[in-house]
Amino acid sequence: MRNKILLNVIILLLLVFNDRNFVKSDYNGFIIALKGVCYLDLNQNKLFDDGEPGFAGVAIDLANNSTDYTGAGIAPMVTKSDGVFVFDKLMESTIYEIRFKNPAGYLFEDHEKVLSCPEGKVCVRDSVAADHLVADKVIENTLAYNVPLIKADGAIQGTSIQVIKITVTFPHPTQPPTIAPTLPPTQPPTRPPVYEKGSAVVGNFYVDANGDGSQNSNEGYASGIAITLLNNNDKTRAIDAYGKQVPTATTDSLGKYIFDNLAPGVYCIWVESKSMLNPGCVGQIVVSVDGNGVSSGENSNASDGVRAAKIIRLGTYGAFPSGDSSVSGVVFSDKNLNNVYDSSDVGIPYLKVKIFLPVYNLFYQMTSTDSGGKWSINGLPSGFPFRVEYVLPDEFTSTGSTPVKFVVGGNNNLKLGLAYKNVTGDGSGLNFPRAFATSCFVKGPYNGANRAEPTLVSFTKDAIGKGYQSPGNSYMTKLATHKDIGSVHGVAYDPFTDTIFASAYHKTNSDFGPEGSCAIYKINKGQISTFVNLNNIFGNNNYCGGYHHTFDFREISVASSYVGKVSFGQLMIVKRFIYVTNLARNEILQIPLNNPTKDNIVTFAVPNPGCLSDSDWHIFPVMEYQGQLFTGGVCSGENGSKLSTYILKYNDKKKVFSTVLFFTMNYARGCRYLDTFANCISSQWVSWNTKSDNPQPMLSSIYFDDNGHIILNFKDRSGDISSTVSAPDMLVACLGGDGLYYLEKGGVCGGVVGAGTKQKSLAGVPYGPGGGQFFDLRNPGLHDYTASFGSTKAGPNMIVSTGFDYYDAFEGSIRWFNTSTGKTTKGYSLYISNQRSATFGKQNGLGDITGIYDPTISQFVVGRIWNDANKNGIQDANENGIGGISMFLISASNQNPINQIVSDKNGYFYFSVQLNQNYHCACKISDLPTGSGLSPVLTDNSNAYINSNAQKYQDIYIDSFKSESYGGFYFNHCHFGITYA
Repeated sequence: MRNKILLNVIILLLLVFNDRNFVKSDYNGFIIALKGVCYLDLNQNKLFDDGEPGFAGVAIDLANNSTDYTGAGIAPMVTKSDGVFVFDKLMESTIYEIRFKNPAGYLFEDHEKVLSCPEGKVCVRDSVAADHLVADKVIENTLAYNVPLIKADGAIQGTSIQVIKITVTFPHPTQPPTIAPTLPPTQPPTRPPVYEKGSAVVGNFYVDANGDGSQNSNEGYASGIAITLLNNNDKTRAIDAYGKQVPTATTDSLGKYIFDNLAPGVYCIWVESKSMLNPGCVGQIVVSVDGNGVSSGENSNASDGVRAAKIIRLGTYGAFPSGDSSVSGVVFSDKNLNNVYDSSDVGIPYLKVKIFLPVYNLFYQMTSTDSGGKWSINGLPSGFPFRVEYVLPDEFTSTGSTPVKFVVGGNNNLKLGLAYKNVTGDGSGLNFPRAFATSCFVKGPYNGANRAEPTLVSFTKDAIGKGYQSPGNSYMTKLATHKDIGSVHGVAYDPFTDTIFASAYHKTNSDFGPEGSCAIYKINKGQISTFVNLNNIFGNNNYCGGYHHTFDFREISVASSYVGKVSFGQLMIVKRFIYVTNLARNEILQIPLNNPTKDNIVTFAVPNPGCLSDSDWHIFPVMEYQGQLFTGGVCSGENGSKLSTYILKYNDKKKVFSTVLFFTMNYARGCRYLDTFANCISSQWVSWNTKSDNPQPMLSSIYFDDNGHIILNFKDRSGDISSTVSAPDMLVACLGGDGLYYLEKGGVCGGVVGAGTKQKSLAGVPYGPGGGQFFDLRNPGLHDYTASFGSTKAGPNMIVSTGFDYYDAFEGSIRWFNTSTGKTTKGYSLYISNQRSATFGKQNGLGDITGIYDPTISQFVVGRIWNDANKNGIQDANENGIGGISMFLISASNQNPINQIVSDKNGYFYFSVQLNQNYHCACKISDLPTGSGLSPVLTDNSNAYINSNAQKYQDIYIDSFKSESYGGFYFNHCHFGITYA
């Protein structure tokens, strides 16, 4: 930094006075006092303005054993309370080297070191008695000795040093003056004529050993470096004002180099040294001539050591050492789109890779991947910060890893997976399922009379009508029977292996499959097998709660109390892992899809978030959204807890769950049905029990729609206990600006109006949270509730849910809902029951549901918030990310927040978005340190991956963007450069 540059400026003061000659002791010259001030430069203009305070306590001394006119040494001092310092008894024609050392927390500015007098000031005068000085002459008010400081948090005392050398000579008259002395000059003395042409350029280099962009106390100057001046446009050697080639300069012991007598032009400098990294020709040095033929720059002085009258001072910059380390990696075609370099993945050749130096956005070197997709850049210092940029062809997108990486020398394990955009585009993947799979519950033992009945079926996205008869049955495919897998609820699909997974579930009067309560099955191209049995994995036959069926008159009394308390709940697949809830232990299991073992299965215990009794806390759902793990459950009320629901989010850094939504279950509910006398059979939620048929809430599934709203699916537990009519529910919660979710009210959520704002029950009474309901779950005239046991995405702004009675009574039915309106758009029924049927009619006859879709990836926008230390709007390699900041994704259509996520330790955050939609990403200014600012927005599109594109709007920083037309990970939006004073 320029504030840390050791200044070696000789200021020559030639003042002419007609005055008397003083003779004291053996010294025959004037005795001089030098008076100055150290001050805090509040506006940083390097001028001592009115109102700027003097700075006390600055240490000042004179080097080289300097003496006064008596021969006595000159003692060091510190500035007074007003910042003033005075050195008395100085001699003429003597070089004094005055050193200033910074206090802790402050640095010196590189101010103008000339003896010009500010307008209206007197700079040289005779001393007077009130000065209390020995000196005859007082030098004061000069620009050179008005020394400015600026605040710099963390600056170490004595690391910023200013050194100013001064010699003063007064010509002495041979006769006593006959007229009054002339006034001292108010302008700098006239410089003798200079006959050299052009401008000089001077600068310094230091060895930036740690790449932080500032000269630290242990970093010396870079001497012996060859510096060549080139023409910026064609990189040819520069020609001086006399038509001669400008010679190569070599830095001296202070890292100084000089180019003299430069002709008008635009130049750059080429740094060449075996011990330093050569960034090519850097800088843009402009030398010009005005209309009067005067070259650009400030006036040079004798101490500059140049011949030109004008000089351009470039300041001090870091030169970066070379080393024996490298940075390397591989770029590969990510066949299964999982951002993992698998044995089947093939390297991508001929892709360009650039590496940049720590600061100044300096490009250093470019290479290309070889035939195997591998690349390497050598000769780098170990542990030194660099920025790596991949040049992606337009037809590719990243499958997860950023094409801009902040690394250090010695990092040789960089991986970048790419995919062709045409496999991630519109109409494919999870957002556009081509079919669905769901579970169907079958009565009796798995190997009993109903063993051939289907327990897992699929149906196409075009399904409509009744699947239990023609022509509706043409849409449906039977995948597994009761004998194959038994009672299952959770279902999930892996598009990369075309495999459906289904997890065991405990339901009264329906049996587990052959592997029991702790089994997860997989179905692939007609082949059915056990994926994992956790009882076997953990060597514990009761790991998931054991077996509780008799299938005789004792069945309800034996099995009913375990509903929702044993076996598995919701199941999902994220990347290459299965996530499933173990209801017996209130835990989430993360199970790798390849070779699960006791050692690679991870468990997440979900503690009681607030139920009065731990035994009342029961989880069921699990879902990943925007890279975060969510779960939830109910306080069952069995042991005194208030009947209520919690949604929890897992903090992967802190390894804890936190509540993002809580509400009690006492909102008004409609009717299950009307009895023979038109009485409303209530569906009001009650505490879990086995003695009544009243509805009991189980939060069986959660899902996030396109707007980031949580869809909450509630099974009626009584439907899994007895033969009563189930009364499920489906509610929605929306994200607020505080990062918490809020339950729908009166059929409205997040400003979006649903289908049931004025709905009334079969008894004519308003119902739902706040007297309305967002989703229309009714079968008019028959039931107020027919869904939902589980939901999944059916397309843009659509979900599909399991329930019953879409066309006729006692059906197991599928409903499609518009998530923007809450209305049902179509339905499809899988079965219809009678007294002899193996199916469960209206008694929770279906389980969860999953989409079946082609392999692809969703679109993710990856942003970064970082400390832009040099305020250039570029993410330089030595600039750290800012972690722990809450970032929001906001819908541009309704200005409602969709998601809130916290930036990681490197400042990164990412949001899942829909294709071709308008969004905002934002953060609250109040969440940032006081006094921080925002980096400038750069208009150069070539910096799209590394620039800052956020702007200030009221009390937030915000960036607006339109998502791409393809899936994949994109890094050209949501960059927040934060600056500090």
